[in-house]
Amino acid sequence: MQAKELIRTSLGVRPVSTVLRAVNSSPRLTEDQRATVYHRVTKKVANDPDRVFRHRVPTGRTVSIHLDGTIRRLYWTGTFETDALPLFTSYARDSQVILDIGAAEGVYTLFAAAVSPRSQIVAFEASPAEQRRLRANLDANRSLVAGRVDLRPEALADHEGTADLFEVPGGTSSLNPGFRPGSTPRTVTVSTGDAVVAEVAPGGRVDLIKVDTESTEPAVLRGLRDTIERDRPVIFCEVLSGRTEADLQPLIDGWGYRSHWLSAEGPVARRTIEGDPTNRYANWLFLPDDGPPRPSAPLR
Repeated sequence: MQAKELIRTSLGVRPVSTVLRAVNSSPRLTEDQRATVYHRVTKKVANDPDRVFRHRVPTGRTVSIHLDGTIRRLYWTGTFETDALPLFTSYARDSQVILDIGAAEGVYTLFAAAVSPRSQIVAFEASPAEQRRLRANLDANRSLVAGRVDLRPEALADHEGTADLFEVPGGTSSLNPGFRPGSTPRTVTVSTGDAVVAEVAPGGRVDLIKVDTESTEPAVLRGLRDTIERDRPVIFCEVLSGRTEADLQPLIDGWGYRSHWLSAEGPVARRTIEGDPTNRYANWLFLPDDGPPRPSAPLR
């Protein structure tokens, strides 16, 4: 066994991992310190897909999650995308139909299901590897998601048909062929969000959308034009610096939405969409002018 793999395996042994988790999630550490410990140490621990941990969401309910993929950061640090997930969860509480586009392992879907027992959630994930993790997490929460979460194994864009999904090790994937070097193409089904909404939620009001598709977000939103113009949903969107701003700006302005960058200190109103150069805080919140006057307070 190579030295790196031996270290990864050794760190995952229960007594060792228990201590590491206690250190990494300690309330004495700042968010930045937790991130540093995670990236330098605990992120290197080997995945343990058969191991399930439980996490309590803000309303008090718990969700069960397999220790596999990027969602394992929640296990090690107790937090996940603190700029966006708590605020998304707040909006999910009062939403009728929620679209989780680029659902990955399903943390946004699971949190939404936990805080909003009456909502319908459509989770889109085109990567087979991520689909496997997402299905495992949905299976681990059957009583919570039964009849309310629809997993769609397809990519969303502004057209229908097929396209190459470019996957890189670790689960990241994009329809953008130039997103990451060393990616492997895989042909997948492509749909528009408008077509899927008409199929799975006829007559339902889409109140909340989350889009994280690794630099193809403008095409996804164009494919949801009818839904956005009709329902005026709250939109959470990843903005990778230098990749999508020029295409997003006219869409958001044309629909009459206000832009908020989700910083470490909370939502910051911005007239111009500009991605964080470090991509550490890459999430943005787009609110309709005729919608909520300001971002809702995150659930705690």
